[in-house]
Amino acid sequence: MRLATVVVGREAELDHLMRAVHGARAGQPSFTLVAGDGGVGKSRLLGEAVAAARRLGLGVATGRSPVSAAAPFSVITEALRSWSRGHPLTPTRSPFDQGLRLVLPEWQAPAGTAADLTAAQLRLLALEGVGLVLRQIVEAGKGALLVLDDLHAADPDSLEVVRYVSAAAIEGLAIIVALRPGESPLAGELARSLRGDPASTLVELDPLDLRAVGELIADLLGAAVPAELIADVAARTDGVPLLVEEVVDAYLRAGSVEVKAGQAHWRGGVTLVPRSVRGMVEARLAQLPGALADVLVAGAVLGGFEPTELLAAVARCDEDVAGRALSRGVNVGLLMTRAGTIGFRHDIIREAVLDIAMPHVVAQMHRRAAAALPAGTADGRRAAHLAAAGEHDEAAGVFAAASIEELDAHALLGAERLARQAGRHARSAPTRTAAADALAAVLAAQGRWSEALTVDQATVAESGETADRRHRMVAAALDAGDIDLARTLLARAPDDLPLTRVLAGRAALVGGDAATALAEADAVLARTIDIDTRLTALDIRARALDFLGDRSGAGAAWSAQAARAAAAGRTQAELRAVFQLGKQDFFGGGRPVRLTEAVELAGKAGALVELAWAEETLAIALLLQGDPAAALQVVDTAIPRARELRLDQLGYLLSVRAGVLSFTCESVDALLDEAESVAPEPGLLMSTAAIRADILMRHGRYEEAIRHYEKICEQMTIMPGVAPVDGPCFLAWALAAAGRPGDAQAALRRAEAMPDLARWYFRPVIVAAGRALLAGDRAGVDAAIAAAPGPMPFSIAVMRIIGAQVLGGERAIPWLREALGSYEAAGATAHTDRVRRLLREAGGPVPRRKRPAAAVPGELARRGVTAREAEVLRLLGEGLSNADIAAKLYLSVRTVETHVSSLLSKLQARSRGQLTALSATVAFDS
Repeated sequence: MRLATVVVGREAELDHLMRAVHGARAGQPSFTLVAGDGGVGKSRLLGEAVAAARRLGLGVATGRSPVSAAAPFSVITEALRSWSRGHPLTPTRSPFDQGLRLVLPEWQAPAGTAADLTAAQLRLLALEGVGLVLRQIVEAGKGALLVLDDLHAADPDSLEVVRYVSAAAIEGLAIIVALRPGESPLAGELARSLRGDPASTLVELDPLDLRAVGELIADLLGAAVPAELIADVAARTDGVPLLVEEVVDAYLRAGSVEVKAGQAHWRGGVTLVPRSVRGMVEARLAQLPGALADVLVAGAVLGGFEPTELLAAVARCDEDVAGRALSRGVNVGLLMTRAGTIGFRHDIIREAVLDIAMPHVVAQMHRRAAAALPAGTADGRRAAHLAAAGEHDEAAGVFAAASIEELDAHALLGAERLARQAGRHARSAPTRTAAADALAAVLAAQGRWSEALTVDQATVAESGETADRRHRMVAAALDAGDIDLARTLLARAPDDLPLTRVLAGRAALVGGDAATALAEADAVLARTIDIDTRLTALDIRARALDFLGDRSGAGAAWSAQAARAAAAGRTQAELRAVFQLGKQDFFGGGRPVRLTEAVELAGKAGALVELAWAEETLAIALLLQGDPAAALQVVDTAIPRARELRLDQLGYLLSVRAGVLSFTCESVDALLDEAESVAPEPGLLMSTAAIRADILMRHGRYEEAIRHYEKICEQMTIMPGVAPVDGPCFLAWALAAAGRPGDAQAALRRAEAMPDLARWYFRPVIVAAGRALLAGDRAGVDAAIAAAPGPMPFSIAVMRIIGAQVLGGERAIPWLREALGSYEAAGATAHTDRVRRLLREAGGPVPRRKRPAAAVPGELARRGVTAREAEVLRLLGEGLSNADIAAKLYLSVRTVETHVSSLLSKLQARSRGQLTALSATVAFDS
């Protein structure tokens, strides 16, 4: 079989791939998707890129999706192994090693006891772990190329890794992938998402034009080609390179084309050569004896020719016959050897072999394959063969079981795919139920609560309710914020099971009935129960006591939870307890020392979800206690990770960042809008409403603030047990400032009646000072604020300003001076001008403006750039690499990468080069 020695008709496309390869050598990241129909030349272009990268000395990792049922992460696994076979990879000696074992089972396990993490957490560690391994390859080769072929056949977990590493934009890594459009919904979604990404390039391959077809034929024959032959081949192949090769080979075999003295002679003979790929494949199969042809059909059924014993079992021959069949398949041009492995020359040929074979023969081979494959890890493949053989209900049962196995193995997306396949093939009621239960379990594990509920509700309507199904539905309803549905489900079939009572305690707590929640938790703790149920019950007990104002009892319960969890190796439960203890410290007026500890513990354990929650709460604490710069550093570290990993906490982190930037920026509406679009659920919407109201209060737009506060109060009547907010307390201040004292009195009484008023130290202070404000008691306002058990400078500044406006008198000027001092100390430039104006109007002296402490140029400060980020930007302008910047500033390379990512976002730059150019325009303080 003659193959072309050059690439023709692809000059522009090849040039782009070469620029991507050379860019990797220069330290630039890139992502290129090559899309085109089968046989159009995608793999050939990828091969040219690989060859160029190797000539440059880059690290090269290549993977191809299998045509049979793909295992989780299979194409990524193959790519990383293609490199590691000749180059040792070093364990990261971090929690990411635990996640990497999902992708590379042979990866060295972390020393000591592995953290007890959920499937979702391990998947996140796997994504970041693959990024770390790719960085190793980049470092080893001074640049690297990752090539992934046939992504239309890839498993969903591999596609998720592709999406993650492309978003990570690893310096010095060029990623080139290829797929057939329209053949996989998930791969199609990936392609659509990249179309709108300016950092990615889509290369679409069309068939060759007549000129390029002529050049390809000339290369295949090594001779000049007559125009008639070119026109015939072009018409028969539509310019598809693979088909051009097939037709030319067929003409040579039939004697229709002869090459003499550098000139090709065409003798016509069109009827001697079949007009389709199917016909050409059929003609070549006919050259093989029946037993040998069966081996090729068996290979098409299996999607490959290894292991030989499985191939022989499906073809019903001995292994010697199978070996002869492979040799003859190469000779007739159906098979070829690639990287030491025999396979079909192209998947189009495999599809033609299956199309030619008798349907009953193919069905029998699928049944034999299902019987010959071992149970367990091959269950997905067994199910696919059963489905292809028409054994739909049996296939559905195996798909459902395989889905649960993959869920246990932490391959969440692969588990979902199998569960949905089970649903499509299920015929009997029991199998439909098993498929639906598997899908609901997978969706719940992914945090897709509403979808899991919908599936379970449909199953209950068809098959009835079980305890497991009801428990899953109640948990999903609570996590989705549907407290009424959770209560209805619990009341529908009450029982005394420990898990039922735990869920009842959760529901009571969300509804604000802390006494019932405490009773349910204590009833469960009095029993002999498993450790996980005990840890959950301890958490509910602590939350209930905290709501009831028993801080000491709550702290003891969370401390017990942390100790028991640590002893049992339940990492996430331990982290949650430490996190709650840190929140309790902050809510009581303490500095966020334990919240900082929770961030460090979560980072060391690799619990990225808990890490994001802890970072969000730590940033809130730092901001509200008067350190917005430190808060901004926390969220600017957390947001790029949450965005890359698509964590649910992204919306909350964005809202906190908006709150921080509101002290220096005129408007943060776009950031709040983005947060709400990312996670439009009740808790987040309450948080953004509180931030919007707070901003409006600081700007003196009280009527607008009132509308947001009223929305918060309405939501709190539905979910009173959520995290405490100060909206109901500040509503009275806003009403007073708006000249509505009667409404302010009513709002104050409602705030005073909150059963958990004292759960957060801000709220009693705001209520007590508000009571004095409405009574005209200036000394009482001072006394209430002086009694605050912890720092709350910005809330005090708002109260001082409103106090000065409502009460006036001799205290107005000192109060406004105090507010101005708080804002200036924190660099809150968005509010100092207003307070200065109010001071001037009150007849008080206006102090000189203070020079900002941080040497951040004004144009950068207005866009939220921190002092450290400004240093990084300055050094980028000097042409330093990330490694050089890290060494100069005594930081890790990863921290520098985080700062660069943050600068790209804040300055709306699309590349490192744009940042470098922008740096030259900034007047840095020498």
